[in-house]
Amino acid sequence: MLAATVLAGGPVAVAATVLAGAGLCGAAIPGTVAGTAPLVNPEDTLAGYVRTRPSLSIPGRFCCLPSGPGVETVRLLEHYEAMEEQSLSGRLLAATPRLGDPNFRRTVVLIVEDYVDEGTLGVILNRPTEISLDQVLEPWTALASGPQVVFRGGPISPNSALALALAHGSDEPVGWRSLDGTPMMSRIGLIDLGAPPELLAGGITSMRVFAGYAGWGVGQLRAEIEEGAWFVLPGDPADAFAADPGRLWQAVLRRQGGGLALVATFPDDPELN
Repeated sequence: MLAATVLAGGPVAVAATVLAGAGLCGAAIPGTVAGTAPLVNPEDTLAGYVRTRPSLSIPGRFCCLPSGPGVETVRLLEHYEAMEEQSLSGRLLAATPRLGDPNFRRTVVLIVEDYVDEGTLGVILNRPTEISLDQVLEPWTALASGPQVVFRGGPISPNSALALALAHGSDEPVGWRSLDGTPMMSRIGLIDLGAPPELLAGGITSMRVFAGYAGWGVGQLRAEIEEGAWFVLPGDPADAFAADPGRLWQAVLRRQGGGLALVATFPDDPELN
């Protein structure tokens, strides 16, 4: 069950440090019940976002790259079809160059929870804000990885904060819960921001705080993958705490090799390609 700290006074302005016992700022989250913290905006929920989200800007299925010497065919679902009926928890979503929704353009999303019959929750890893963490959650600053700012985790419940942390060794620190998913990602977990930071000080090696999250209703994410919006890729624990998040999209694609490495070189405007 996810816990979130509510940030009052506008998106990531000052910390009220009100702990929502279940859910992010009252939004319906897969595997949880609705939270108890009041909403700043009644539409600021997963259901509200699904209703109002703009259509994807994908002019046709993005399944291959231009042919030519040294350019191999890239099949968008090559990393996805084998796990279509499995949980995507712990996997990465890398936006394809044709995904034009400004909320997700060139983003890398870590899937935190994924249930085929309930929906999907994730956090964007490469959208740092200019808000210093010590402005909103000062007690946690010493444990945070650089850059020590709040990251924009997604468009849903932007006044709520959740945190990811990398656990040290094989123990499970108090106030830390491992993500479901692949064994490689099992040492990444969510931490309870309502707990005293000193309880986790010796148990984690990296930490990052996100304001808001990304959410998809039942079947929505899989439909977007089939439309050509996302590459589904294996994650690396270091991705969630990258020192240069502005280059994470390129780095994640480049390490896949082959055609996906070539995608990392695409210009910011796909029409220029």
